[in-house]
Amino acid sequence: MPHSPLFERLRSGIDFLVPLPAFLFFDAAGLLHRRAKIVGYVLGILLGSLALATFSFGPSPSYHLINNVVVIVALVLLVIQSLLNSDRNRDFVVIRRGLLIFVAFALWDNVAEAFGLASKIEPFGFVAFLAALGYVAARQTMERDQQLNAIQTELEVARRIQLSILPAEFPHSEHFKVAARNVPMTAVAGDFYDFIVAEGKQAGLLIADVSGY
Repeated sequence: MPHSPLFERLRSGIDFLVPLPAFLFFDAAGLLHRRAKIVGYVLGILLGSLALATFSFGPSPSYHLINNVVVIVALVLLVIQSLLNSDRNRDFVVIRRGLLIFVAFALWDNVAEAFGLASKIEPFGFVAFLAALGYVAARQTMERDQQLNAIQTELEVARRIQLSILPAEFPHSEHFKVAARNVPMTAVAGDFYDFIVAEGKQAGLLIADVSGY
């Protein structure tokens, strides 16, 4: 199989499709604006055409040269857009730095390949980009955990306040007995009840429930 013409066509053709998942990821991450998306779709069609031509007619050095030029142009445009983006969000800044490292290494590999030089440093740039994404993901996870703990603490305080306003004792009478139980579905509910006893023979019962917005 590795020495068959079919394998060579598949291997060479798949090389042209490698940038497409990267474009989809950058688009989903919000790193591409409208014009960049249009350029990305055009490049995707061009790279897909190169892959289809390779699958149909076999690999060709001219196909790889076109691919290198296309990738170089796309990476340069990505760098320009990233530098022009004025977003000062800390997470975006970290991702942009990792992305620039990856783009620089990938750009070097494609330029070297276009001139017939051997260079394989792109994986190291991808590791730097993954490290930046991992840092952002870990920081956001810790921040969400802290926010969740704060919300749980506030809900516990609200639950105690609600329980404190409910009657602590039931009215005592020789003619009737009163029992009540409050079981909220969540930490805090909108239920309230109270009793009013007059002369041990008459009782008033108040039940309230808050619902809606």
